[in-house]
Amino acid sequence: MPFVLTEQHKKYGNVVRIAPDELSYTSPEGWNQIYGHRPGKSEIMKDPKFYTSVASGQGSILNSDRVRHSVMRKQMSHGFSERAMRDQEVVLRTYADLFISRLKTLSKVGSSSVDMVIWFNVSFVPSS
Repeated sequence: MPFVLTEQHKKYGNVVRIAPDELSYTSPEGWNQIYGHRPGKSEIMKDPKFYTSVASGQGSILNSDRVRHSVMRKQMSHGFSERAMRDQEVVLRTYADLFISRLKTLSKVGSSSVDMVIWFNVSFVPSS
């Protein structure tokens, strides 16, 4: 599907109809125009089919209605405060340094390529 969409966008531009009730956008401004804050206009809800978790069958903060979104945002806000982020800096630096260190080791071994998807999705456990 992504390859077909890429070809369609190359041929027809930033907006392509891919189904009777679905459009594909390649312009970042499109996201803001559709889902961004628009003074005096009502909120457009995100497509629940796209954002609903297959595992839980529930939506997330991304597609919740305004009331549920507010509750979830309040529950999570402390985790994104400046203090909470500073408290996590050591952990983040440790994993980032470990990530770079292991990539350097692989490059010295002479491996011709590294599957970055695997590396970004793996949970690293710092060595003792």
